[in-house]
Amino acid sequence: MRCHARPYRTGLHFGRNCRNRQLEKPIVLPCVIRSKETTVQRNSEFTTYFNTWVATELGYQGAPLEPESPILEMGLLDSLQIMQLITALEEREGLSIPLEEVVEENFQTPAAVNAMVTRIKAQP
Repeated sequence: MRCHARPYRTGLHFGRNCRNRQLEKPIVLPCVIRSKETTVQRNSEFTTYFNTWVATELGYQGAPLEPESPILEMGLLDSLQIMQLITALEEREGLSIPLEEVVEENFQTPAAVNAMVTRIKAQP
Protein backbone atom coordinates (compact mmCIF):
# COMPACT_ATOMS: atom_id res chain seq x y z
CA MET A 1 0.00 0.00 0.00
CA ARG A 2 1.37 3.42 -0.95
CA CYS A 3 1.69 6.29 1.43
CA HIS A 4 -0.24 9.46 0.87
CA ALA A 5 1.75 12.56 -0.04
CA ARG A 6 -0.19 14.54 2.54
CA PRO A 7 1.54 15.03 5.92
CA TYR A 8 0.12 13.17 8.89
CA ARG A 9 0.20 14.16 12.53
CA THR A 10 1.48 11.53 14.93
CA GLY A 11 1.52 12.63 18.52
CA LEU A 12 3.49 15.84 18.79
CA HIS A 13 5.51 15.49 15.60
CA PHE A 14 4.69 15.33 11.91
CA GLY A 15 5.59 12.46 9.61
CA ARG A 16 4.98 11.26 6.09
CA ASN A 17 4.89 7.51 6.76
CA CYS A 18 1.89 5.25 6.87
CA ARG A 19 2.94 3.24 9.94
CA ASN A 20 0.51 3.11 12.79
CA ARG A 21 -2.31 4.52 10.64
CA GLN A 22 -4.74 4.01 13.51
CA LEU A 23 -2.94 6.73 15.47
CA GLU A 24 -2.46 9.12 12.58
CA LYS A 25 -4.92 11.78 11.53
CA PRO A 26 -4.67 13.76 8.31
CA ILE A 27 -3.93 17.44 8.68
CA VAL A 28 -6.47 19.56 6.87
CA LEU A 29 -4.82 22.64 5.43
CA PRO A 30 -7.21 25.35 4.28
CA CYS A 31 -6.26 26.72 0.92
CA VAL A 32 -7.99 28.58 -1.84
CA ILE A 33 -6.89 28.04 -5.40
CA ARG A 34 -8.22 30.64 -7.76
CA SER A 35 -7.48 30.46 -11.40
CA LYS A 36 -7.16 33.47 -13.64
CA GLU A 37 -10.26 32.28 -15.49
CA THR A 38 -12.27 32.49 -12.27
CA THR A 39 -11.02 36.03 -11.66
CA VAL A 40 -11.89 37.02 -15.23
CA GLN A 41 -15.35 35.51 -14.83
CA ARG A 42 -15.84 37.30 -11.50
CA ASN A 43 -14.75 40.62 -13.07
CA SER A 44 -17.14 40.05 -15.97
CA GLU A 45 -20.08 39.31 -13.66
CA PHE A 46 -19.30 42.33 -11.51
CA THR A 47 -18.90 44.58 -14.57
CA THR A 48 -22.35 43.47 -15.78
CA TYR A 49 -23.80 44.34 -12.36
CA PHE A 50 -21.90 47.64 -12.33
CA ASN A 51 -23.16 48.57 -15.82
CA THR A 52 -26.73 47.87 -14.71
CA TRP A 53 -26.27 49.92 -11.54
CA VAL A 54 -24.72 52.86 -13.43
CA ALA A 55 -27.54 52.83 -16.00
CA THR A 56 -30.37 52.64 -13.45
CA GLU A 57 -28.98 54.78 -10.63
CA LEU A 58 -26.97 57.36 -12.57
CA GLY A 59 -28.81 57.34 -15.89
CA TYR A 60 -25.60 56.58 -17.81
CA GLN A 61 -26.44 55.92 -21.47
CA GLY A 62 -22.92 55.57 -22.92
CA ALA A 63 -21.16 52.48 -24.19
CA PRO A 64 -21.00 49.56 -21.73
CA LEU A 65 -18.08 49.82 -19.35
CA GLU A 66 -15.23 47.32 -19.42
CA PRO A 67 -13.51 46.02 -16.24
CA GLU A 68 -10.63 48.47 -16.80
CA SER A 69 -12.73 51.51 -17.80
CA PRO A 70 -11.44 54.59 -15.92
CA ILE A 71 -14.72 55.52 -14.24
CA LEU A 72 -13.31 58.35 -12.11
CA GLU A 73 -11.47 59.92 -15.04
CA MET A 74 -14.69 59.71 -17.05
CA GLY A 75 -16.40 61.76 -14.34
CA LEU A 76 -18.92 58.99 -13.84
CA LEU A 77 -18.74 58.99 -10.03
CA ASP A 78 -18.55 61.85 -7.58
CA SER A 79 -18.33 61.50 -3.78
CA LEU A 80 -22.11 61.19 -3.29
CA GLN A 81 -22.39 58.56 -6.02
CA ILE A 82 -19.50 56.61 -4.50
CA MET A 83 -21.43 56.51 -1.22
CA GLN A 84 -24.54 55.33 -3.10
CA LEU A 85 -22.44 52.62 -4.75
CA ILE A 86 -21.04 51.56 -1.37
CA THR A 87 -24.57 51.25 0.02
CA ALA A 88 -25.65 49.18 -2.99
CA LEU A 89 -22.58 46.93 -2.69
CA GLU A 90 -23.13 46.42 1.04
CA GLU A 91 -26.73 45.39 0.41
CA ARG A 92 -25.86 43.16 -2.56
CA GLU A 93 -22.88 41.41 -0.96
CA GLY A 94 -24.08 41.40 2.65
CA LEU A 95 -20.96 43.07 3.99
CA SER A 96 -19.79 46.29 5.55
CA ILE A 97 -17.17 48.30 3.68
CA PRO A 98 -14.75 49.83 6.22
CA LEU A 99 -14.00 53.53 5.95
CA GLU A 100 -10.30 52.72 5.35
CA GLU A 101 -11.29 51.08 2.03
CA VAL A 102 -13.07 54.21 0.76
CA VAL A 103 -10.07 55.60 -1.11
CA GLU A 104 -9.69 56.81 -4.68
CA GLU A 105 -7.67 53.84 -5.95
CA ASN A 106 -10.46 51.41 -4.97
CA PHE A 107 -12.90 53.23 -7.27
CA GLN A 108 -10.71 53.88 -10.33
CA THR A 109 -12.21 51.04 -12.40
CA PRO A 110 -14.98 48.43 -12.03
CA ALA A 111 -12.20 45.82 -11.61
CA ALA A 112 -10.72 47.85 -8.71
CA VAL A 113 -14.14 48.04 -7.02
CA ASN A 114 -14.57 44.28 -7.51
CA ALA A 115 -11.09 43.61 -6.09
CA MET A 116 -11.95 45.67 -3.01
CA VAL A 117 -15.21 43.75 -2.47
CA THR A 118 -13.45 40.40 -2.97
CA ARG A 119 -10.71 41.41 -0.51
CA ILE A 120 -13.26 42.48 2.13
CA LYS A 121 -15.29 39.28 1.68
CA ALA A 122 -12.12 37.20 2.20
CA GLN A 123 -11.40 38.83 5.57
CA PRO A 124 -12.50 36.82 8.64
